[in-house]
Amino acid sequence: MLKNKICQRVILTKEQLSIACVKNEILEADGMDYLGKVHLFEAAIKAQDVMEITLPQYNKENEYFMVVGKPLSIIKQYADSIVKIELFPEHNIENLVVSKMTHVRRLKL
Repeated sequence: MLKNKICQRVILTKEQLSIACVKNEILEADGMDYLGKVHLFEAAIKAQDVMEITLPQYNKENEYFMVVGKPLSIIKQYADSIVKIELFPEHNIENLVVSKMTHVRRLKL
């Protein structure tokens, strides 16, 4: 891939070479970015990374809580996906609905 960029004259100098080698990876998704959230969970499961998840409080408008845990699996259903996650520090296993999450962040270890 790098050789192709050099041959196509996309990379012309040594300074550009270091910039081209940097891999941009998205580590956060929020709001209506459902597919972004699912992608983050899939990547975290594969790499065994930890996720920080913000969810709305039940029956409390504009109040949120945060959980941290290691996702174990994701079940994709017709209308939504469910993440099986080991929550820290209690090590409880919970199922969380992806569409209910307001913000997710992948914490690379």
